[in-house]
Amino acid sequence: MLPAAQVSTKPPARIQGGIGFESTISSLTPARRAASPLAPTPVRLLENPAHGLSPACSGCIPRPVQSRPLFLLLGLLTAASGVRAATDSPTFVVHNQLVAVPASTSASTRTETDARARVTLTDGRELTVWLAGEELLFDLTKGASYVLDPHATAGCPPVLVAFADNSALLVWRGRGEGDTRDLRTARFADGAWQPATTLNQDDWRTLDDPVGEGPAIDSRGSHVAVAWFTAAEGPRINVATSSNAGSQWLIPLRVDDIAPIGRVSIVLLDDGAQLVSWVERLETDYVILLRRISPQGTLSVPVQLARLAPDPGHPRLTRIKDGDTTPAQLRLAYTVSGQPVARLITLPDASLLAEADTCGCDPRPEDQRGYALKGRITDINPKAGTITLSHDDIPGLLKATTTIFKAAPDMITAAKPNSRVFARTERIGPDLWLFNVRTLVTP
Repeated sequence: MLPAAQVSTKPPARIQGGIGFESTISSLTPARRAASPLAPTPVRLLENPAHGLSPACSGCIPRPVQSRPLFLLLGLLTAASGVRAATDSPTFVVHNQLVAVPASTSASTRTETDARARVTLTDGRELTVWLAGEELLFDLTKGASYVLDPHATAGCPPVLVAFADNSALLVWRGRGEGDTRDLRTARFADGAWQPATTLNQDDWRTLDDPVGEGPAIDSRGSHVAVAWFTAAEGPRINVATSSNAGSQWLIPLRVDDIAPIGRVSIVLLDDGAQLVSWVERLETDYVILLRRISPQGTLSVPVQLARLAPDPGHPRLTRIKDGDTTPAQLRLAYTVSGQPVARLITLPDASLLAEADTCGCDPRPEDQRGYALKGRITDINPKAGTITLSHDDIPGLLKATTTIFKAAPDMITAAKPNSRVFARTERIGPDLWLFNVRTLVTP
């Protein structure tokens, strides 16, 4: 077990309805990191009676932080009244901000009426998927309902994300032969569902329905991240990612600590990092843990966000801000004594979390943005500032076709007609822009 980190905490800044803390944790030394097991013991928060926590903020306790910081938690924020919290931390740039818990993100335990997933496709139609017992049903804009899977796991809500090419990806917990409860995925494209596939062969077998233990999902462009609980070979939390809208998946990464019970939530950031939360059981209560997975798949030390009463509900992460020059912000919504509350989580600048790339093989920031494509240059128009490509399918964005892309002047100058290229594209305003172009050399 790793030795406990030394806690260094500023005096708590009092805010309405609770107390906010600013703290720091020193990083693990290389020797300690080398000794760390697959799921290292998290740095536990320490309750301090001297801080005088109010009953409504019984889980709002200081946490040790690393000198290369992971997260900053700003107080306990109630839904009844917006709470303003501020910090003068030199490490984080965080402005005064009001945060409340929207009714749509209440962290109360999910019910049958919650077991619906709904997205709006780019053509304006609404795709809805829901459970009716063990049947997984769907409809489009309140049309006729159809059975998608007659043997889903009852009580485990499905999750759904939509893409720019008018497609969608569905993930749900199936029920297979021998009562296996592995996750299944299916893509909705061209107005029809493609055949379902198993996301990962967990081979979790149980006669009882794991009510409330559906997967969590988030997407950015063609990148998708899914988190889920499984009890195959012991309870664990897995995270799997896809860079092509769910067509293919990387091998899942185990992220839990000691005694996970599930209740997963996940957020995918623009830089490819994932933030996953889940609930673990202690001797007498529960804790919410949060962990960052870097774009390279490296796990941070788990951070304890709160202690919970015997009924932990289903905490949910929501992305508040990402994609600009300031640190990303998340909101964690959960319940305390039946009342919805939230914590604002501010991440430091990504450069503070960057890892040493000793082999030069880590993806660059431009390798994470937008959508990957492969195609042939059919036209170059310097006056219009465009390059035309005949390309293969761009999962989540376009079918195989010929598309006119905007491009920077130096890229247009370097482009060669009829050359085959790998590239990336993203939409900026009304146009698709081409970047990170690499010419394929034919042997």
